[in-house]
Amino acid sequence: MEKRLIRYILVVIIFFVGLSMGIDYHDQNRKSGLNKQISTFESIITKPGNDFEPLNPIEDIEDEDEYPVVQVEHNLFTSLAKDGEYILKKGLDLILDGANEILRLIFGMKES
Repeated sequence: MEKRLIRYILVVIIFFVGLSMGIDYHDQNRKSGLNKQISTFESIITKPGNDFEPLNPIEDIEDEDEYPVVQVEHNLFTSLAKDGEYILKKGLDLILDGANEILRLIFGMKES
């Protein structure tokens, strides 16, 4: 029983260490220019009688020819990008499988 409790405490500690290493998205961490733009926008839209109308980017396309679908030209760079994407996906799969194995080892679970 004590081993299981220690395992849970270890996972919780690792979780909170990961959270503390993450990016903090509070208002104080925004760029000052972005804060100015946000406050200006908020002051404009909160005035009574303003003419602000939100746009729906899907419904507001009046002419389909205005936004043509561009076909990707296959060349060296696109093939390198596809190879890089494949490598990243496989690397992420390996990392997730490793994390799964570590968690199974910690909690003593058997693979189903």
